[in-house]
Amino acid sequence: MERDVRALIAEALGLEGTDDPEMTYFAAGGDSLTAVHLVGCLRDDFGLDVPITLFLEQLTLHEMARRIVAAQDGDDSLDALLSEFEAE
Repeated sequence: MERDVRALIAEALGLEGTDDPEMTYFAAGGDSLTAVHLVGCLRDDFGLDVPITLFLEQLTLHEMARRIVAAQDGDDSLDALLSEFEAE
């Protein structure tokens, strides 16, 4: 899924054919309007609820994609952990 998220971000930023692991969102030309678009696409295409503030952080595009995917995975882990504590 991470590769698909990176592809979506790259497409929104017009970066087809480039895969610079050190490029940040803003260095790639990202702005607040594109961030709003990406939040909607991530929700619609992948069912991921991503806070728009993630796009304001100085992250590389690869790290951003990792955090987007991990945040979704982390939500399930937290729910499982809370359920475990409630069961005790």
